[in-house]
Amino acid sequence: MGLRHGFILHLLTYANLVVSPQMVAPGQNFTVSVDIANTGPLFGKQSVLVFVTDDYRIVTPEAKMLKRFDKVALSPGQQTTVQFVMTSDDLAFYGKMDCVFDSRSSLVSFQITK
Repeated sequence: MGLRHGFILHLLTYANLVVSPQMVAPGQNFTVSVDIANTGPLFGKQSVLVFVTDDYRIVTPEAKMLKRFDKVALSPGQQTTVQFVMTSDDLAFYGKMDCVFDSRSSLVSFQITK
């Protein structure tokens, strides 16, 4: 019996999502990092995606905005930390009514997915 398309024999786990610093001024850089470990029996590759959600917004941009991505390749038992350098402009969006680039957000959430 052969392997089916989409059948995954590696298991990558995500832990320790860190945003540093947690308060960002306009024009300031910040880092989003996450630890990824291959806890499965085989070598594995996977895309790591960083989404931003504006929790309190005046207008309604996309619910989740993809801001960064990378691909990791890990051997069984191997672990790595993936870091994404972002700026305050990565938290901004174009307003629905006036089409002006808006970075007035006060609170955002980050989600790392595969």
